Amino acid sequence: MGQDQGVWRLVRGDELLAELVVIGGNFPWLNAEVRPEAGFAEVRPLFDDEIRRADLMDEEMTEIVSALRRGSRFVSSS
Repeated sequence: MGQDQGVWRLVRGDELLAELVVIGGNFPWLNAEVRPEAGFAEVRPLFDDEIRRADLMDEEMTEIVSALRRGSRFVSSS
């Protein structure tokens, strides 16, 4: 799929909480612009927590890769 992968809708029952407009990604993750509706306030803390956790994961992965590179190297098998 290309960068423009459409719009996902977050719904609870019949209520639209937000539209998530896909703007890119790196398999298996998608990046999206959140377009909140009135009911989104109730679930916003979940999104905020996910962003915080993703930022922590990025920092941890950077540390892991840096540690690997200090004493190792990546070699292509081809």
